[in-house]
Amino acid sequence: MSLQITAGGQSLKTDIVLKRTPVLIKRKFMEYFVPTVLTAMANSIAMLVDSTIVNITLGINAFSAVNLMSPIVQLYVALSILLGMSCATVIAKFKGEEGGAAEKSSAVFSMSVFALLGVSLLLIALQLLFNESIVSLLTKDAALQKLLKAYYLPFILGTPITLLTTGCVYIIRTEGRPKFASAIIFVSNAVNLVFDLLLIALFKTGIAGAAAATVIGNFVGLLMILSHFRRRNSGLKLSFRSVLSEGGFAGNLKLLLEYGISGALGAALITIRVFFLNSLVQRWGGSQALAAMSIISLCQILDSAFVAGACQTMVTLSGMLFGERDIEGLRFSFLQAMKILLISTLSITLVMELAAGAIASAYGMTGGAALSMGSEAIRICALMFPTDALTFLGIYHCISIGQNKISTLASVMNGVGFILPLGLILPRLWGLKGVWLSLPLSQLLTLLLVCLEFLKLKGRGSAFNEALDDALFSFSLNSESWTAEKEKALNARLPGREEAINALSGCLRSLDEAPSEKNRPSKNTDVRICPEITVIKNSGALLQEKDFAAADFSKVLGFNRIVL
Repeated sequence: MSLQITAGGQSLKTDIVLKRTPVLIKRKFMEYFVPTVLTAMANSIAMLVDSTIVNITLGINAFSAVNLMSPIVQLYVALSILLGMSCATVIAKFKGEEGGAAEKSSAVFSMSVFALLGVSLLLIALQLLFNESIVSLLTKDAALQKLLKAYYLPFILGTPITLLTTGCVYIIRTEGRPKFASAIIFVSNAVNLVFDLLLIALFKTGIAGAAAATVIGNFVGLLMILSHFRRRNSGLKLSFRSVLSEGGFAGNLKLLLEYGISGALGAALITIRVFFLNSLVQRWGGSQALAAMSIISLCQILDSAFVAGACQTMVTLSGMLFGERDIEGLRFSFLQAMKILLISTLSITLVMELAAGAIASAYGMTGGAALSMGSEAIRICALMFPTDALTFLGIYHCISIGQNKISTLASVMNGVGFILPLGLILPRLWGLKGVWLSLPLSQLLTLLLVCLEFLKLKGRGSAFNEALDDALFSFSLNSESWTAEKEKALNARLPGREEAINALSGCLRSLDEAPSEKNRPSKNTDVRICPEITVIKNSGALLQEKDFAAADFSKVLGFNRIVL
């Protein structure tokens, strides 16, 4: 905005422009997104290579057996979201509200770890007790049952390692170490692939070796996680006493459930969705159709890398921004995630449409009828990826701003609400093609529902409503110095706040004089002037707490955060 400065009774037009820009939020978003999406891609690639190794060395039946584990794997994902990602979101919100809240954060973290351990032990007991029944539920094929049992046992025994590793990676990102969190996944996947080759190809352990390799990889990742929390500068401390004292056992558990229930419910319902689709596919198309479904699942894994990267980054940043009531920054974060998802998912869909036959052939569907079936399935199901991504974006945005009713409704409809009726009706009209059509249609209907709920939310005053932002004025400085002219313009914009603006000017000049961090030649700063406080967030300046002894200085998600 252009500002008018009054001096000596005359109104003088100035070229000084002070306005809020998305530069700082976008850069911080990409700082978290790149390692997060690379982590997810590493996971995706590892799963693709893992499946390919199983397919080449053990055959297509073993490949299908591993895919049949998808509902169980999805259940584990749901639990890591419920007790891990929810913890990360709560901690990010605490950081935004109070610049840290170390004791509260440690209490929620401890609750998360103890809950993950308790659930792990319960899962081991239940799955060992009902092993035969679960396998029979997943498939009726005798050959697949034998392979599934061999894979399932090592998977069950590795439950605590799997849940602690996947759950704690979310939390480490919130501690401002997204690259280390990525390194954990990279290393564990690399170890997994090495042991895949050793156990399956060299020691001939069969499909059980594939499951054991995954557990070994996760164990190495867990050792890296323990090394992080043993660091002196880690803000989170594991203590059962803190669980009881800060908020109480019930209070901390309630926080985790409130912030994790919709995401976890969505993931858990996808377990039912996958089981339902696998049953439909086997009923209407047999083993060849199940192989096509396995290929689509692998393509979705690659697509989900971008969805996970954008949504996990957004929910971390947005949790902090919502805690600060920085609604303008919240909108910047959401729009950046949406832009990334549209570009990535539309690109993947285009590749799948153009190369459907080549993809099907690469996974052994080479016969005339099999190739035709696989190509058709890939082309139809590719249409669901953009709508699926935007649906998850809406769900995770609602999680970050505490709109749990909307996120839960969307999770239920995304998981089973539309796919169940469509899956029962469409195959009766068009056979196997109806099964494939039910996927993109259910995702489209879910996205329309999310958009409708967003419109209702906006009407009630949503988290994008700037009236909820208590800032009197906000602006950004991007690689530019704070000058006397800008201070004069700000005083003209906010008369009567000369003392606060003078203190702000002193901090901004200190930021100008501070050295730059390594690999960050430019400094970016956002300023929000509120009725009671002024909040400065900076990235790029190398600062220490002693540099701002008179202010409330903290490091929050890698930002320098100064509260005056």
